[in-house]
Amino acid sequence: MTNEELELYKTPILQELFKRKMGALQDGDMVLWDDSVESLCTECSDRDAYIKVFMDEIKANTVIRIPDVVSRNSSRPERGLIGMIEHFYKLFMMGHSKYYCVIDPPYARIKSFRGPTITEACLKTLLYQAGQEEK
Repeated sequence: MTNEELELYKTPILQELFKRKMGALQDGDMVLWDDSVESLCTECSDRDAYIKVFMDEIKANTVIRIPDVVSRNSSRPERGLIGMIEHFYKLFMMGHSKYYCVIDPPYARIKSFRGPTITEACLKTLLYQAGQEEK
């Protein structure tokens, strides 16, 4: 994960979107906790005090969610970044390390968002859309 991606993931407006779209955290979901990315494992919760604090923060919903680019749950595509994007049109690469996420909203112009990774392009798209919702 790049520093730019990490900063985008931490954005409060995106964290609210992730909570709304993903619902409750599930085993295997990635979260940022104590400056490292961890995979949620509820069955590991009784191992030691470190895990207990982690689980308490999960229950309090204070960890930073790191959704997958594509949801691992085919019946819930909105648990992944691409599934969260409204009016998703396509994702493509042009040149070396230039990824574009394109949206085609009704009654508006096609927009594209560029990043050096697929993840960053998707996060920039979601940040734009979340900002539009607040207006």
